[in-house]
Amino acid sequence: MSSKHLVQKIFAIIIIDLLIMSSFAVLENFVCRICPQQCHAIKTKLIENSFYKIVEPEVSIHTEFSYGENLIVHISGTSKNTIIFGLNYYLKRFCQTSLTQFGLTNQNFNIKPLNKTITLSPDQKVQFYGNICAYSYSYWMWTWDHWERHIDWIAMKGFNLVFVPTGIELILLQTFMLMGIKENDALQFFNGPAYLAWSRMGNMKSYTGPLSSEFIDNQKVLQKKITVRLNELDIHVAVPGFSGFVPNAFALMYDPQYFNNVSCWNNFNSSYSCLKQLDPTKSLYHVTGTIYMKILTQIYGNYDFYAIDMFNENTPKNDSTEYLSLCGKSTVSVIKSVSPNGKWLLQGWTFGYDKFWSNDNIKAYLSHVHRNDVVILDMFDKEKRTWMITDSYFGKPFIWSLVNNFGGNTAINGNLLKVIKDIEHAFNSSKYTLGFGFMPEGIHENTILLDGVMEYSTANMLHKDPVSFIKEWKQHVSQYRYRDYKGDIVQDIVDFLYSSTGSNHDGSGHYEQNYIIYRRPDLGMPFIENSDLETHLKILQKFSDIIGSKALTQYNAAFLYDLTSIFHNAADLAFYRYYSRMQSSFQNKDLETFQGLVKILKQTIQILDKVLNLVPSKSLPCYLEDVEKFALVINEEPRKLSQDFKRQITLWGYKGEILDYAFKIWSNILQFYYEKRWSTFIEYLEQALIKSIPFDHKGFIDSVSVVEQNFVHEHHPGVCMEWHDDNIFIINSLINEFINLVDPHS
Repeated sequence: MSSKHLVQKIFAIIIIDLLIMSSFAVLENFVCRICPQQCHAIKTKLIENSFYKIVEPEVSIHTEFSYGENLIVHISGTSKNTIIFGLNYYLKRFCQTSLTQFGLTNQNFNIKPLNKTITLSPDQKVQFYGNICAYSYSYWMWTWDHWERHIDWIAMKGFNLVFVPTGIELILLQTFMLMGIKENDALQFFNGPAYLAWSRMGNMKSYTGPLSSEFIDNQKVLQKKITVRLNELDIHVAVPGFSGFVPNAFALMYDPQYFNNVSCWNNFNSSYSCLKQLDPTKSLYHVTGTIYMKILTQIYGNYDFYAIDMFNENTPKNDSTEYLSLCGKSTVSVIKSVSPNGKWLLQGWTFGYDKFWSNDNIKAYLSHVHRNDVVILDMFDKEKRTWMITDSYFGKPFIWSLVNNFGGNTAINGNLLKVIKDIEHAFNSSKYTLGFGFMPEGIHENTILLDGVMEYSTANMLHKDPVSFIKEWKQHVSQYRYRDYKGDIVQDIVDFLYSSTGSNHDGSGHYEQNYIIYRRPDLGMPFIENSDLETHLKILQKFSDIIGSKALTQYNAAFLYDLTSIFHNAADLAFYRYYSRMQSSFQNKDLETFQGLVKILKQTIQILDKVLNLVPSKSLPCYLEDVEKFALVINEEPRKLSQDFKRQITLWGYKGEILDYAFKIWSNILQFYYEKRWSTFIEYLEQALIKSIPFDHKGFIDSVSVVEQNFVHEHHPGVCMEWHDDNIFIINSLINEFINLVDPHS
């Protein structure tokens, strides 16, 4: 061997050793964040030959006694992904603990011995996570502390591709300024922090803005930290590409031929919608898009995927085959101009939402895009999945994706068996299926559904009978989610949560329950028949039996989350039952019965509010506390951002343009918004009965609009309550009060 080759080999060995040392530090820090009390007893090792060649993913787990007494668990894998998969598997299956959004279900677990080495082969499919709306519905006010915990959760769930739109306004700002736009005009173009998702999608502009320079700087720092941490954990990142939406001032500087006028969105007027968009087939789009890509790369680095949705709830102005094909071709061209290996990440929502997108138009749009340059997120469609009716997007790779809530709604939802069968069907029927995507518009809702889907998807469970898998898996769930209590009662609760009875959701985002409490009241409100109240009450009684037995040795956030989720479903079902009776008594002009039923309706909301007020994850004051802290970080007025936050989850728009779309089942909002709306409605009904006059619908609408606006603009008393274990007994007492109130046999 020549001296030159010897030096090169030594240098390569040194580099690999440094990589191994770096990976060891990353994994050690990760384990200590997840298991701070036990990390001294959890040792990880990256298999060295994985640096020399491509190897199949594999992880092995074994335990041994160190120095005669201390039990150590060793987790060795071919990548950081596989090691984290192994850690998650070991904690769930052997230590009866799991990482939820609240932390480990049992932080004081003991390392358990294994009688043999376990070897696992995690699946290599793409596991995608993210939704552009989730930024505004869930984490626009987050600091790095929030993100660090969330990224650990992402890694433990097994996701390997994550969409992160944070900090993209800096790139747009600098792009616009290089194209001749004044900084102030550019800042005025962006929505405020709580509504940024919809300026990014080209639906809105200047809404609750402008953005402050402090916010722009804060998001830049945050995006860099997020990207570094995800990359450290071998998780790929997707970021927004350039979709062509520009300020009006931009359009005034160039020939009108370069621009398309986007239609107004969801009844918003031209002050806040009807954007200008660079025509993708014109040269100015390519010039501006290339500048955007260069700035993005200079500030944040290169990424693997660039999300570009030019026509999200926005119909193209030209339906010719030539025009649509040029739009698709131009999108890829801009990405490749700066990032040769970058891929276009396209939301399939566009195709299912708008009737414009016939098969011929979809085919034309993708016709000049090579299958290696695009990945499509196949999303919810009310009739049939788009991949099924387009022959897998005419031969383009796609990710079967689940949108399990809209507007970040906080209801139980998800039919696990249906979701798994649909994923199976996609993999069995199309060679272009790349993996599974989880795309909630709001995060951390019904993550027990996600647990099942991810275990099925990542642990090489595909092609195993879904029914058998769920039966086996539910036994593990009952152990790691309700570790403090064993027995048939817990199994009954778990069965309920994963059945179609408890789910209220078909797996696609469509609710099967009314959630009538959270809708603006009216006579003859539409209702989907659902006689599930008795079943809910039986499950609540089982929770009550567990609490009454004092089998819970400490607060378990997952137990409490499931309990309160089932409770607010039950409260809504009961509310409708008594609302329909109240409506009948009104029509029959029976004032006495009417007033008795009104008392039950009001008490139902009041009990629900009291219960949720004891649970930090379901308390509006806790979220407002985060908003107000963040306002100080970015030098914004806390009151303004709090109003934006409250508006989004109620009126949505200044004038109620998307009323109640993003409803939240939280305390405080129940007392000061939902109950006040219903009280106003009831007062108008009662006056109609007393005075023998028709219901004054117009008067009610005027009055309830004032109630809604007051909630947004006024300060309401409320404190983010710290959890105390005794609260569980207060909750139990309140739930029993509710059960007695709504006796279904009366």
